[in-house]
Amino acid sequence: MNALEKYAKGEGYSGPDAAANALAAHLGVNTAGTLAGVGLTQGLINPRVLRTVNKADDVGSPLWNALMAKAKEKGVKVEVDRKLFPAMDGPHYLSKYVPDGYEKSTVQMQGTKSAPVLAHELGHATGRFKDKLLHPGLHKGVALASLGAGLGAMYNTYKGLRSGDDKERDDRLKKGRNLVIAGGLAAGAPTLAEETRANIRGMKLVKSTGHMKRRAYLKAMGLPYLGYATQLVLPTLLAGGGLELLRRSLKKKAAEKKEKKASVSKRDPRLERAGVSGYNKPKRTPGHPTKSHIVVAKEGDRVKTIRFGQQGVKTNQTAGQRKAFKSRHAKNISKGRMSAAYWADKAKWSPSKTKDKDNQKWVKGS
Repeated sequence: MNALEKYAKGEGYSGPDAAANALAAHLGVNTAGTLAGVGLTQGLINPRVLRTVNKADDVGSPLWNALMAKAKEKGVKVEVDRKLFPAMDGPHYLSKYVPDGYEKSTVQMQGTKSAPVLAHELGHATGRFKDKLLHPGLHKGVALASLGAGLGAMYNTYKGLRSGDDKERDDRLKKGRNLVIAGGLAAGAPTLAEETRANIRGMKLVKSTGHMKRRAYLKAMGLPYLGYATQLVLPTLLAGGGLELLRRSLKKKAAEKKEKKASVSKRDPRLERAGVSGYNKPKRTPGHPTKSHIVVAKEGDRVKTIRFGQQGVKTNQTAGQRKAFKSRHAKNISKGRMSAAYWADKAKWSPSKTKDKDNQKWVKGS
């Protein structure tokens, strides 16, 4: 809250403070997004996927045999039980870019006996764009672009937090948010595009065998794809959302500040001249030559500045003196807020302010 209050006052942050807060904001939203994405996929989606995949035993089924025939036709080797590449667990397609010494352009099923999974991996291993989206150069280029976007986002957040200008702050934070989202999505774009391509190819392959409909394939592979996409996209969206919440919070604070400033500037100038905090709020004026108090009285649409009370005279000394005052000025007191006697009675002759409440004698003011 202290940080937001400081931003709202338009003070911004100088040098290291702004840099530290920009870094903290980005680390915070990125960490939260990553944990949420991993937690959702690893804790909820993936266990369901693995239960389904591990239970499947399609080896020898017409669909499995047809897919194995397709693999042979396309020149793709499929290893069901053996782990071909130690860096990858579970079903994977080993592209031509795996290190030398390993079987390239090969599908590693590693004990998984699900025909839709086999079709998906064959989707990676076949087609016009085979291996193109897996090129290391593409992934390095995208990673560098993503890093640049992240640094640009942090710089814009830093400049925004440092700025005391509301519009510049809002524009900078918007730019930072957009760069975070663009950079994060760009980082996972080639992988997500390749997974999408493999699913489309896999769907075509199972349909071409005549042993599975597209809808059945989508039902089998939809959840794994959703989990993969969630793990890639959700952290980025949550990070961008976190920065957007920060931007909106600061924008709201700035708007409240402007509104407060505008309301002060629209105050009745009579309040300023009288030096009072508002209407019907009497104030002592010890420096005035004749009157002890001032009030800007308001009743309906009528506004009137009233000075009242004799300067330097002791009042409300006894209950008798108070009764004498009220009796003498009863007519004017009854006129209400537009009467000096009303305010004198309220501010100077209140029973709670009577010094000697038990003394009924009249005492002359002095």
